[in-house]
Amino acid sequence: MIRKLALAAVAAATVVLSGCSSVSVDSNGYDLSKIDPYIQVNKTTLKEVRAYLGTPTFTAVTEKGNNKVVGYSFAGQNRGTVMTREIAKTLLAGGILANKMEYTVKMALFKFNSKGVVTDYQKAGVSFLGKYRLSHWNECERKLTAEEINSPVTYDGDQICEMYAKEIAAKEGIAAAKVDTDKEFEGCAPECQAIRAGKEFFGNLKNVEDSVSSETGDGISYVFAK
Repeated sequence: MIRKLALAAVAAATVVLSGCSSVSVDSNGYDLSKIDPYIQVNKTTLKEVRAYLGTPTFTAVTEKGNNKVVGYSFAGQNRGTVMTREIAKTLLAGGILANKMEYTVKMALFKFNSKGVVTDYQKAGVSFLGKYRLSHWNECERKLTAEEINSPVTYDGDQICEMYAKEIAAKEGIAAAKVDTDKEFEGCAPECQAIRAGKEFFGNLKNVEDSVSSETGDGISYVFAK
């Protein structure tokens, strides 16, 4: 289900509800450094965060300390020649073409104290192909660098797998052409990636809610409309 943004300045962007999760999507990608001027640790409130960034992708509570956590996923989708690649692979294998989506996901994660004030602010990112046939899995999954997270870069499917292959090749000391770009990773869509990142930064989470209700005052990616 897709709804057009009300703000003309971000008419190219959409908010996609994956299941019932709020994930912002824009083919031009997202530069998360644009969030930084709006966030002051120990000062900015949850209400202000929601006014700037909209309805969170998920909310949760830390197991240790019972601190509120909210996370946002911003997904760039840049369709390139990946369909040609997938058709060729499928024909060679004599199989059925899998549905796929290309994602360059950047995430903003916040932890709050009992007064609803930000006490920690982190960013993360990942690019991958999300595949679905009879089950759901990811391919070419790679964590983004800080430079990528803090720039509007987004990749098409071929670029996602090319960069994944280069990274693995460098780690294993092999040619990029020998890297298995069909390797399957656990299926994890943009909202799942945000929750996963929240756990990496803030530890185990409980009361995880990825169908967050909108509230009066929630913005629609106000920061990225500037």
